[in-house]
Amino acid sequence: MAADGSVRTVALRGATAGVVWTRRSEARSPFSRIASPGFAVSRDGDRAVVVGPRKLVEIDLGTLDQRTVVLSKRALARVAKAPLAGWDRRAIWLAEGTLAVVGQSYSSKDGRTVSTKTGLRLLDLRSGASRTLDETAIRATLVGDILLASGGSALREYTAGGTLKFEVLVGENTGYVQTAGGHAYVGRGNSTRFTIVDVGAGRVVGEAQTHKPLVVLGP
Repeated sequence: MAADGSVRTVALRGATAGVVWTRRSEARSPFSRIASPGFAVSRDGDRAVVVGPRKLVEIDLGTLDQRTVVLSKRALARVAKAPLAGWDRRAIWLAEGTLAVVGQSYSSKDGRTVSTKTGLRLLDLRSGASRTLDETAIRATLVGDILLASGGSALREYTAGGTLKFEVLVGENTGYVQTAGGHAYVGRGNSTRFTIVDVGAGRVVGEAQTHKPLVVLGP
């Protein structure tokens, strides 16, 4: 959307989002696949990227020209051969030409949904190659220039280049993390108990407990 309120749109090549109905030859009825691609904008606001399991689409926001990159096999998640399959990705624009990508893939087995972690990876925008930072992570967020990986076996902090800085709360549940003011608040007990981590120092600085579920807001 431009400053005058006008809107420009472009159809993305090779990008899929939403509920996609498909049918296998051996299936009697169609089934759905949930597709939720990652989306990120460069820090200068000139480019955007949409990331799926197999491809990424980079868009020049000035011209709306686009470039499709096929991801390397190491960056691919296993595709479940079962009904009600799906995937989601979250993308974070880091240094020039580098993305952090994290997500999960889903399948249906014996009437229940099974999720498979893709882990936190650094993705090269030019080549589509990737390297894994944390196989166990299911979430990531950027606090200043520090990349936080959570939801796995610890709360881990990385530089924008992918170097591990700190590791705290090893072996504990870090599935729900909120950030504000340079701190990470690791929630438990339906967001009524929090472990507070100083992100810059990489250490636990306190505990907090509330009577009701709490959403942490930044200044």
